[in-house]
Amino acid sequence: MSSDAAGAYESLVIWGYPLVRFLELREKMTQAPVETDRAAARSAAASLGRFGHQKLLSDPSYRVGVAPNVDTLYSVAWVDLADGDLVLDTPDFDDRYYAFQFGYFDTSCHTVGQRTHGGSLGPVTIRWCQTAAESRVDTTGTGIELSCNSRFLMIAGRIMVDSASADDMSRVHALQEEIGLTRISEVYDANPALRGGSPEALEAGAGPGRRFFDTLSQMLSDIPDRALDPGTTDLLRAAGWQPGGAIGRGAADSELDDAVARGLAAIRRGIAAVGDVRNGWMINYRGVDFGSDWLLRASVAMAQIYINPAEEALYPVLERDAVGDALDGRHVYRLHFPHGELPPVEFFWSLTMYHAEGFLVENAISRYAIGDRSEYLRYGSDGSLDVVISHDQPARGQGNWLPAPPGEFRLMLRLYGPTPSVLQGQWRPPALVRL
Repeated sequence: MSSDAAGAYESLVIWGYPLVRFLELREKMTQAPVETDRAAARSAAASLGRFGHQKLLSDPSYRVGVAPNVDTLYSVAWVDLADGDLVLDTPDFDDRYYAFQFGYFDTSCHTVGQRTHGGSLGPVTIRWCQTAAESRVDTTGTGIELSCNSRFLMIAGRIMVDSASADDMSRVHALQEEIGLTRISEVYDANPALRGGSPEALEAGAGPGRRFFDTLSQMLSDIPDRALDPGTTDLLRAAGWQPGGAIGRGAADSELDDAVARGLAAIRRGIAAVGDVRNGWMINYRGVDFGSDWLLRASVAMAQIYINPAEEALYPVLERDAVGDALDGRHVYRLHFPHGELPPVEFFWSLTMYHAEGFLVENAISRYAIGDRSEYLRYGSDGSLDVVISHDQPARGQGNWLPAPPGEFRLMLRLYGPTPSVLQGQWRPPALVRL
């Protein structure tokens, strides 16, 4: 393989990684659940074209995706728009925080909800627009219209819930049951030619490189030509791709394996630079505004797939303390919010603990996050807040304690409805101090 072709394959790994993750996540969430009843209740998985409703908040056993939140219950549907246009109906949420995210094939998205439309969305008409270069959301006099350039679409609803209240949990369950999808027309079912090709089975025994590029080839069969920018088309041609064909047929398995290894290594390095560093916190102020920054898009897909647009929520991530050392539960840390410096948000904020690989941390008190709705928090006489973070329970009790694993961990601060002072970087999270 020439150096130009090798470079093209590596660049295609970075460009194509979000598309492959989209397909993997879709297949994982639309398979028939085999978990126990309690585990299934923490999942929003459902067959293609139907909503699955999460009935219990995520816990350490939930490993479908990284960095799950414990603030909202999810209602998720994966739909195939080749089957026809859809209408999404939702209830009136009054003043409760909610959001519906439309996730596209490249892991970009649009989000609507309390922030954009208040308590009621009205009907959302969803159409597959194969000639569109980008998906778009328009508000009409009667509701919302989504023109989607992605044949397959993820619809993810998030509804805020008070985990300490069984009554509130029941109220959210009732709201979930009012979420519905209606098919407008059966024209696509009557004309199989409009349905597009079904993914072919992957070659048995194929290596990681061949599997990656075969999966990416499957995705390309459902992407309109206008959604591919000229740079991507040039890369695909350099890799020997033709529309309807498979990427990498002229390359050896070992060459594809090497390209995937290099590309994934570049993405992992990119995770450390997905935003600006403020007091040790990595903050992606761009959200899903990826533009042509393929590495940013791939890094977000690997570490925080399907985050919301920045104006909906920001997700500062911390992996280092105030002096730059890796976070480790064997130590004791303090996160100090001075009076008047609590996160300024329109809706709510929370601080969640994760293992270094992005999963929730099992602990004796089943506490995975704290936030402005945590009634057990104790504030200083001046209104300040100190959060204690450690593996062992502090001598002063559990009130302001966020349990950590015995080894390395990371923190994520969720800011729902960040104010302009947050979005413009005027407010920033405090550094984490090791005691």
